[in-house]
Amino acid sequence: LKVNEQYKFFKKNTKNTKNISLDLYCKDKYVIDVSREFAISDNQENAEKIIPRPNKESLSRQIKKIPAGKYVLIDDDAASRYTLSKIRKMLLGKNIKIKSTLLLSRINNLKKINIFDVIDFRDFLIGSRDGGLVVTLPNGKIVRSPYTLPYVSNITRAKIPPSKDMFFSIKIWELNKKFFKSLNPPILLKETDKSFQQLMKYIGFKSNTPMENICDWHLQRLKNFN
Repeated sequence: LKVNEQYKFFKKNTKNTKNISLDLYCKDKYVIDVSREFAISDNQENAEKIIPRPNKESLSRQIKKIPAGKYVLIDDDAASRYTLSKIRKMLLGKNIKIKSTLLLSRINNLKKINIFDVIDFRDFLIGSRDGGLVVTLPNGKIVRSPYTLPYVSNITRAKIPPSKDMFFSIKIWELNKKFFKSLNPPILLKETDKSFQQLMKYIGFKSNTPMENICDWHLQRLKNFN
């Protein structure tokens, strides 16, 4: 799915409606920056709860800014409808009624087929802005982790067969290492997503560590474990 196509779909279908957007890119007058929170290095089959996106206001404060009324609720996809269900309940308590839902993944012929899963490419690009799964560290901090072992299970998050999960993660780290190695000047940890930085600093990396080195560190440990 291309973001620019989703945006066109969004604009076309929201011209004459009042909208509340949960999507990261298709913003409207009223936005709720929400994420599902998962435990780190867990099977991550189900979210622990919904929380604001890292570094955003609390959900209650965001919702307080939305006037009572009838709205269309907009989201990228709804594999489990967990987030939509939770947000609907929170809005209902504020006299905000959702009359319909617009899913941005259901564009063109995609609305006619059974989608196996929808995953953002940025979730596999190490350190990308707003990329990865929102997880809780043992110290309670909320961070973002790329969709790779040892932090995220792609068995549940990306429908990867259990026998291929390690192989898949190794390939993701290898591709990222190759990408970062090709850049000059090199990208450093301090230049990546702030929530990802927090995860890497928890592991022990310094702000000036090149991203190629971080990828190689993870790659070697996964290969040794494998």
